[in-house]
Amino acid sequence: MLNHDLAKYVLGATTMIIAGGCWLMGWNWLWCLLPFLVFLSNVIYGSFNIQANYHIKSINGGPKNSNKIALTFDDGPSEFTPRILDILKENGIQATFFCIGSELDSKKEIAVRAHLEGHVLGNHSYHHSKTFGFASTKKVYEEIEQTNDEIRGITNQNPRWFRPPYGVTNPNIKKALTQSEMTSIGWNNRSLDTLKEVPEKVVQRVLGKLKGGDIVLFHDSHNRIRPILEQFLKELEKTELKIVSLEELIDEKAYS
Repeated sequence: MLNHDLAKYVLGATTMIIAGGCWLMGWNWLWCLLPFLVFLSNVIYGSFNIQANYHIKSINGGPKNSNKIALTFDDGPSEFTPRILDILKENGIQATFFCIGSELDSKKEIAVRAHLEGHVLGNHSYHHSKTFGFASTKKVYEEIEQTNDEIRGITNQNPRWFRPPYGVTNPNIKKALTQSEMTSIGWNNRSLDTLKEVPEKVVQRVLGKLKGGDIVLFHDSHNRIRPILEQFLKELEKTELKIVSLEELIDEKAYS
């Protein structure tokens, strides 16, 4: 798939070629709509699929030839996060929590515990609004920096990782990340655990496609995550895969 900048050049070149054919060869001018429809489809797909790296180069996984995976949790901290921390501590697992800034502000003690127990706090915007993908560069930058301030207040370090809400990317988010000197972190194994399904179904979905190098996406923002995580870890013991920190998996530092 072409990235956004290259796709624009291809659109322009293709449109000129078709326009020339319409002028010189008598083609139907409706053919000129074709490259725009293809371009629009490309933009929509690329904007809503973080793994496409269409607007932003994201880190969506680690080496595929390893037996290592990493766990990430989005949308916390919440009232359900402490139990997740208990489970992770019991199993000696380090995870990455992509936190909403406003939740950090109201549930700071939970985030402090996560940090002290060795987990990474990543940036997941300040409000996690459904309209975040339509925000201006200025607004995106402000939300990133607000959340970074919250994380710095807990860790005394500068966070480097950002996960876009809903995995949506666009040129404005790209510009804001450049200004903030942040790295976009995606995933390649999405649990869809926020759907109201029984834990067994969620676990089987993750395990069915699980492979070395995977960044697994869970959410610590709902009450079903505890049984999901417990069952997942139990089933994982039957495989040769092991959980490591995201820093180790992708060989990147979470803070600067």
